[in-house]
This record gives sequence, C-alpha cells and structure tokens, in this order.
Amino acid sequence: MKKNQICIVVFLLLIMASCQSNRSYVLNLNIDGVVSDKFIDKENHNTHFIRIHQFNTNGELTGAEDFLLICAYDFVGVWESAQVGDTVKKEASTLDLKISKPSGQRVVLKYSE
Repeated sequence: MKKNQICIVVFLLLIMASCQSNRSYVLNLNIDGVVSDKFIDKENHNTHFIRIHQFNTNGELTGAEDFLLICAYDFVGVWESAQVGDTVKKEASTLDLKISKPSGQRVVLKYSE
C-alpha cells in the first residue's frame, strides 16, 4: 500500500513540475503574427494546431518563421476564437494572448494552467 502511495505522490509532483515548466515557457513566449492555417493532426491524437506567420523586426510578414500554437493547452478558447487572417500577439513576460480580427474586434485570452 505504501508503495502505491509513494507512486501517486511522485506522479503528482511530476505533473506539478510539468505545469510549472510549461507556465515558464509560455511566460517567455513572444508571438506576433497572422493566423495562416488551422488544422487537426489526426496522427498526433487529434491535436488542434494554429499556424502563425510571424512578423519580422520590421513588422513585415515572413514565410520563414512560422509558429505552431497547440490549442489543447495554455489558452482556453483560442481554437474557437482565432480564424485565418486574424492577428495574434503575446508579449514575453505576460500571460495574455491578444487576437485582433480584421473587423476591428479584439479578444484577450488568459493563460490557464
């Protein structure tokens, strides 16, 4: 019985450490670009992805630097909110993802653990 309890505690500690490292990753993440594609990767457990063409330092779109946002994690509602053509911005040291629609509408999504 004690062995099972120890395994459960270790498992929970690993989950907590994983969540904390993911939070640190998201906190340092810098996204600034336009949604170019949304897709579900059936071979990867039906994971939802949003492809974002990043702006370069001059504010121009480059095809070279794409970013894949995994929608199953981090920002609740991003899959439903972000559409192709929307501008997506997330500054480093913040936990807010800002989506601007071509119509001028803005959506702010909070990081969720």
